[in-house]
Amino acid sequence: IAFIYCVATTHLFAAGVDRVTSVDLGGAALSSEFLSTQATNDEGDALPAERTSLDFSNRYSISVGAGVSNRKAKALLELYRSEHDMDNRNGTLNTTGLYYSTYWMPGMPYVDIDSLSLLIGAGIGYANVRLDDDDLGDLSDEVLSFKASLGATYDLSEKLNAYLKSEWLYFDSTEDTGASPQDGIRQVNSELDAFAEGRFSIGLNYHY
Repeated sequence: IAFIYCVATTHLFAAGVDRVTSVDLGGAALSSEFLSTQATNDEGDALPAERTSLDFSNRYSISVGAGVSNRKAKALLELYRSEHDMDNRNGTLNTTGLYYSTYWMPGMPYVDIDSLSLLIGAGIGYANVRLDDDDLGDLSDEVLSFKASLGATYDLSEKLNAYLKSEWLYFDSTEDTGASPQDGIRQVNSELDAFAEGRFSIGLNYHY
């Protein structure tokens, strides 16, 4: 899927491209998610499985990227990071992903401002999802991830433009087996359901 997506977007940059770097900072929000656990005690006996609802507070997210642009479209390799605190447990959820993303910048409809454009994007990547919990221990796994973007961009100069965008990111389900910090528990098999993350950010593109 990733290969087909990359090949299908390369025709956008057949001629007249600039190199471009981007950085944006924003907030990130998660809805309640579910964590399934199956613990094994020191004798090797499986304990009853549990399914726990996790509530998260909104935290920060950051993305940096580099790629090419022809001013009407751009293709970037983007490194993404977000962090969330759990409201109903002592723990955090962090995501770190690398994405190949393509953005289109058509003119803004019904607005006669040449320097203002829509920003429409999509991306595919691979992400590490890490759940740190004081009771369950650490859950970490690498999963497939997708994202979609919608926003607006404004040219500040010939080489610099600013943008606002909202994004939806999907992360596949996460599985891991690890040692437990609790006495009498040898290990915990954990699975975090697939989840979506929403974010709103402001950023800059520099063309050179």
